[in-house]
Amino acid sequence: MKTILVPTDFTIDCLHLLKKVLHYEETKNLNVILTAGIHTTQNFSDLLFYKKHKHLKTLESKSYIEAKAILINRYQNNIRSVRTELFLGKNDEAFFNFLKGLRVDEAYLPTDENAMNIHFKEGFNIVPFIKKSVLPITDFTYELRREQQSTDSIAQLLVY
Repeated sequence: MKTILVPTDFTIDCLHLLKKVLHYEETKNLNVILTAGIHTTQNFSDLLFYKKHKHLKTLESKSYIEAKAILINRYQNNIRSVRTELFLGKNDEAFFNFLKGLRVDEAYLPTDENAMNIHFKEGFNIVPFIKKSVLPITDFTYELRREQQSTDSIAQLLVY
């Protein structure tokens, strides 16, 4: 069993990276953690009543959820679990503890620095934190499809 970390920006484009990883990775029983960086509010009451699942509902579009389900179905023999974790910290030490708590074995990153399209206002690119970590990192190149319709992008997940 191996736990891998894949950054996400909650777009179907980002799931193309996950598709490449799943196609490349031969390990069975993979635990896949999709992760994104989120700036937290400094308001005490907001932090007290923060619910990750409610926040994820606002970030994940219907097409993103459908595309993720297609990938999970297609690679179900390799996948033990897929979950999304939000990194709410602000420094390298917090990220180190985040990774330690998740027991991550390896990270997979896009080679293109501009691949992460952080389109939500409280988000930030988590790739620099991953690059500074002690995790083994594998880079993947994948074609960005931002100009395509979401149905075309979902269809592309089925082709390989």
